[in-house]
Amino acid sequence: MLVVAIVLLWSPVLKPAGQAAILIGDIFSEQLIGTNLAAAFTPEPRMAEGNDSFAGTAMRVTYWRPGWGDRHPAIMIVPGAAPRGNDEPTLRSFGLTLSRAGYLVMLPEFPFLKEGRFDSAATRQLDAAFARARTLPETQGLAVGAFGVSVGAGMMLVAAAREPALRDAAFLAVLACRRRRVLLLGFRLDRGGGQTGRTARNQRGNHPSQLPCHVIQLSGER
Repeated sequence: MLVVAIVLLWSPVLKPAGQAAILIGDIFSEQLIGTNLAAAFTPEPRMAEGNDSFAGTAMRVTYWRPGWGDRHPAIMIVPGAAPRGNDEPTLRSFGLTLSRAGYLVMLPEFPFLKEGRFDSAATRQLDAAFARARTLPETQGLAVGAFGVSVGAGMMLVAAAREPALRDAAFLAVLACRRRRVLLLGFRLDRGGGQTGRTARNQRGNHPSQLPCHVIQLSGER
């Protein structure tokens, strides 16, 4: 009976709970007790870097893959203005943390974000990069979403409203600051019901900014 219960509860309850525990452990345990518990109990993620081209723009791309298995859900990170690009320690640490939790992480080094400039092709670049994440052999048939930060998050939401690949993302998550508050907003775009690949926009005609979302205040004044 215990085995049956574990099998039935694995996907809806146990797996997400385990991923959350790994994320929290990787972020906070070293600060609190001096030891990274997540690193102690999970295989070291595999990192790979290379060059690619999205919507005609060449850029560096960093991947983190979990240290186990060969198929994983994926998250593409869209950072804010990052002068150090993919060498930014916070971004690298975040990619490692997500990968420990079981995600294939893709971090494209978008030139317009690294250089802090406007690019009329920005949404097409984001969409082409996300389309690449969806076509990787490791992600076939699994959820692929995107996580945007600050100005990168805003551009990601614009791309989700107008470009085809991000429009069909399994989820979008946004980390933003507003009035000295740090907010984490999660937009779940897929509605399930056996309609794989269909988004809320396709079914209801809604722009992502009009979708219901979960808002978590991480810090700051109330």
